[in-house]
Amino acid sequence: MNIAALLQAPCVPTGSRGHPNHTTCDRDARLRIQTLRNDASWGPSKIVKHTTFTLDQVKYALSHRTTPQKTKSGRKLLLNTPTRKALVNWVSASRANRRVPWGEIPRVLGWNCKVYAIASAFEKEGYGRWTALKKPDLTQKHADARLAWALEHRNWSWEQ
Repeated sequence: MNIAALLQAPCVPTGSRGHPNHTTCDRDARLRIQTLRNDASWGPSKIVKHTTFTLDQVKYALSHRTTPQKTKSGRKLLLNTPTRKALVNWVSASRANRRVPWGEIPRVLGWNCKVYAIASAFEKEGYGRWTALKKPDLTQKHADARLAWALEHRNWSWEQ
């Protein structure tokens, strides 16, 4: 860690707002303050002493995230990521599990949710649902062709 680089003028002058010698803190400035605190183990007073930040700016930067985060709007998902992964693992575990109707999955797994939560969980994990294809019947012509191929290749070695 290069402390000298962190002490360079990290902020821009405020211009008409505030004190002319003080600067505003942008994301990079808050990151520098947090780095001095966490990596160099500097306290707020030492950061203020060696930089152009005010004590209020340092306190703000240390008590907030580096980048402001907006809270997500809308209803929270009923099935969180670990639950969705468990659902996908359970469905992928066997053919019988894959054949269970989506409306029956909450009852089988003992979950208190509706089919809409299961559908949205599968959609979020990238899974879809469709009618299973039926395996075509083996005709006598195909059976004879398979038998002829197997008899012809019965004594093959690994090199062939």
